[in-house]
Amino acid sequence: MKMVLRSGWIFLLLIVTFSCAKDRTIESWQNERVAEKLAQISAISGSYNGTMVSAKNGAEMGAMSVKLASDVRIQDNSDRTGTALSPALRATVTLNGNERSSISFQGGFYNSETHFFKITTAIPTENGSTEKMEISGSVNGDSIEGEIAALDYPDYSGKFNLVRDGSVTSGTPTTFSNRIEYFVMTRQVRGIDGKLETNKVKLAVDSSYITSEETFLGLFSPIRTPLVTLTFWSGDELGREVTMSMRESIYDDRTVSLRGKTSFQDSGDTYTTTLDCLRQIHTGVNGWNCRITNSARGPILAGFFEAISE
Repeated sequence: MKMVLRSGWIFLLLIVTFSCAKDRTIESWQNERVAEKLAQISAISGSYNGTMVSAKNGAEMGAMSVKLASDVRIQDNSDRTGTALSPALRATVTLNGNERSSISFQGGFYNSETHFFKITTAIPTENGSTEKMEISGSVNGDSIEGEIAALDYPDYSGKFNLVRDGSVTSGTPTTFSNRIEYFVMTRQVRGIDGKLETNKVKLAVDSSYITSEETFLGLFSPIRTPLVTLTFWSGDELGREVTMSMRESIYDDRTVSLRGKTSFQDSGDTYTTTLDCLRQIHTGVNGWNCRITNSARGPILAGFFEAISE
């Protein structure tokens, strides 16, 4: 009986010893793999500079700098360790032109055999949604070639061919820049006394509050979410002024349109005012053809808002 018990303990000890040796072997193999992948990514790490052009029309989008670096991420593992280290590629992309914008990509991969890399990131927007962007390409010695795109709008992607430690160039991207644009409509209306008054309405399209990430996204997406306000002035001696903010505004570059709406309550009822505009740029005239309607009163005004400087 004692021999059987002793043999049983020896058998259990052998199992435990073998399991520990196996775990150490697996752990060593995993560590070697992590070190190998990190070395592969480190070999391509550095700053790559050049210019980016539109894949749609070849127009220059701006001077571009991409900084590639290695990263280590912790991820869930199905084995008994619970977690595992995972080598990853990260990139910081900077564009210089009318506006300077930058964005970070993390958690990407690099294949040392094909020299292909890809990194995806999500950008939160002002309206609460997120847009996914991707940078991908191939490494060829001391240069990288590829493209950046918003995944929902591949037609607006940008292409690049950058050189490691190359000179930083200057560029002027054709972009919806971060600034406030003002437009005014002048009209004749009858006052309370029946006399004609010169009434002005100002349209302000404000993109200046947009974050650096949204500025970057704006280069690769036809959709913007500017803050739009309408200010109504009366032409009488009181100079009365009413400002209305369009809280849900969207500019679409594909249709060159601007739409917005806002809602308010009165005596328990909800009313909505909507703005629909089309951009007009020809014969030296810059502005918007707009129509403003109210759910209770119907059309409020329609006409042309001409660009002004302030």
